[in-house]
Amino acid sequence: MKTSCTVAAALALAIGLAGVCEVEAQRRGGRGGGKRSGEAMTTEQRQAMQEKRAERLANMTDEERQAMQEKRAQMMAKRYEELGLSEQQQTQLSEMQAEHRAAMQALRADGAEPTSEEMQALRQQQQEELATILTADQITKMQEMRASRQQGQGTRGGRRGRRGAEETAE
Repeated sequence: MKTSCTVAAALALAIGLAGVCEVEAQRRGGRGGGKRSGEAMTTEQRQAMQEKRAERLANMTDEERQAMQEKRAQMMAKRYEELGLSEQQQTQLSEMQAEHRAAMQALRADGAEPTSEEMQALRQQQQEELATILTADQITKMQEMRASRQQGQGTRGGRRGRRGAEETAE
C-alpha cells in the first residue's frame, strides 16, 4: 500500500511538472519564440521577436554590450580559422557582411518586412560576392559547417543543450 502511494505521488508530481513546463513554454512562446516543428514564424511573431531584441539591446549595459561583441568576435575568429582564411579574405568577408547588414537594415527601415524576392536577391548577391572571396574548398567547408550547426539546432535544446551536456561531461 505504501509503495503504491509513493508511486502515485511520484506520478502526480511528474504530471504536474510536465504541465508547468508546458504552460511556461507557451507563455514564453516556445524556445526563443522562433520556428517550431518546421513552421515559419508569422509576420507578427517575427515583429514581436525583433521588438524584444531591440528592447533587450537598448537595455544592455556597456559591459554587456562589450561582452557580446567580444563573444561575436571570438566566434568569427574561430570560424575564420576553421575555414583557413587569409587576413585579406577575413577583411573582405567582414566588409561584405557589414554591407549585407546595412542593406538588410535599409529594407527594414520603414518597419515593413522585406519581400521574399528582396531577401532572395540579397542572398544571391551575397553568395556571388562570397564566391569571389573564398576558394571552392572553403565554400564547401563553410556549407558543411553551416549544415552541422543547423543539424545541432534541430535537437531538443538546440546549441545550448549540447553545450550544457559537454560541460557536464568534462
